[in-house]
Amino acid sequence: MIPPNGGAIDTSPPQLISTFVEQEIKDSITQIICTFDEIILENNFKEHFFTSPPIINYEYRIKNNTLFLKINEILNKDLVYKLNFGSGLKDHLEGNVLDSLSIYLNQDTLKISKLDLCDIKFKVVNAFNQEDCEGHWVLLYEHNKVDFTNYPSPDFVARTDNKGEAAFHFLPNKDYYVVTLSGNNYMIDPEDKIGFREEVINFSRDSTILIKSFHPNFVDDSIICDLTDTLSELGALLLDVGNIENAVVKIINDNKLVSKHNYINGKINTVKLLPGLYDIQVFIDENHNFLWDTGSFNKRKQPEEIILYRKKIKIKSNWDTKLSTDAS
Repeated sequence: MIPPNGGAIDTSPPQLISTFVEQEIKDSITQIICTFDEIILENNFKEHFFTSPPIINYEYRIKNNTLFLKINEILNKDLVYKLNFGSGLKDHLEGNVLDSLSIYLNQDTLKISKLDLCDIKFKVVNAFNQEDCEGHWVLLYEHNKVDFTNYPSPDFVARTDNKGEAAFHFLPNKDYYVVTLSGNNYMIDPEDKIGFREEVINFSRDSTILIKSFHPNFVDDSIICDLTDTLSELGALLLDVGNIENAVVKIINDNKLVSKHNYINGKINTVKLLPGLYDIQVFIDENHNFLWDTGSFNKRKQPEEIILYRKKIKIKSNWDTKLSTDAS
């Protein structure tokens, strides 16, 4: 006789069934009651929960399958508030995490028309290797209130997903500056990777805005590893940087810098390399120091532009491989 196995393991996170919003004491306290389809527990709730616009004074408690969230501030009725729960809740038995839950407040009670509100999306990538930046803060500041010497609190906040993307909805049609941060909160820290845009956001022109994030203290690798061998085994890489001025090409093998070259007026250069797979990185050497220079938020200086080749370049023995900056 075979004992019962108890059925399939539940892998589904809790599902939100209903949301009820009530006002107390002349709108000075707002309570949101969220009911789920099973008993829930917090999952580092305070680490994951944030709001846009930022709400500082709030408290919460969980009872069985219900989350009670009390906001002890007067909300601006001209703004739509987004409550982002992130991965702050999970079910009681299996610990399945409810990911990326968000709720909007004031949608139905706005004094202004939704037609006067705007949407915008940001894409944040690492300035050095072009990889998507997950979990970075995207902060919007009304441009007429910005004084970054005092690092003000942002007017609107979002956080990037695993594609490096973050979206804002129902924004008032104003001019904003954007700053991105990599830290655990949206207070600027010297150790954070940071990105910014010098110009204000234009809703009529911009739909998705690319922001390049960088570490202010990054120092480019200048040590070249020696991979040379007998000439009979080497292959040749013929590089053409086209019309790019002040280009520096870095050739990388297994995350190690093996060759580095200056290019002026798009001349073609031949580089001898051992057979293998290589990454190619080109950057615009604006200050002619033969190094890739990171940016500076305080000086409002962007990092030097980098062009990456997405595909690895295969070098064969006694074989010429041609590559131009038009390659992808």
